[in-house]
Amino acid sequence: MSRIASLESAIAVPKAGWLFAIRRAMGMSLRHLATRLNMSPQGIAQLEERERDETVTLGKLREAGNAMGMKLVYGFIPINESMEELVLKRAIQIATEIVHQSAHTMELENQGVSNSRIDEAINDIIRDLIENKPGKLWD
Repeated sequence: MSRIASLESAIAVPKAGWLFAIRRAMGMSLRHLATRLNMSPQGIAQLEERERDETVTLGKLREAGNAMGMKLVYGFIPINESMEELVLKRAIQIATEIVHQSAHTMELENQGVSNSRIDEAINDIIRDLIENKPGKLWD
């Protein structure tokens, strides 16, 4: 997950889109790229526009990248926190719900549990969820 965090700070999508930015950085005209893709220059301009509008397909981006000697790479990067923080936050939420439900039931049966035992149980469940049952986080 740390590799993803390092990507986050390195990637900023160019305003005009990757196709336009890379093509221009390479000194490649619309006509040059069009020839490599067996398209018209207008078709390339439309492709760049579709990228900006987020309506381009990954296949078309891959083709254009290959024509420029580039490899398309895409992925997801967390918005406000690291993936570790997202997973931990979810584990805390689930563990807290589980323990508080159990604690409430025990209170109703006059078998109350101390706050320190509740905290310990929450931490045990968090560890178990993250280490052994990560799929349970998203049920």
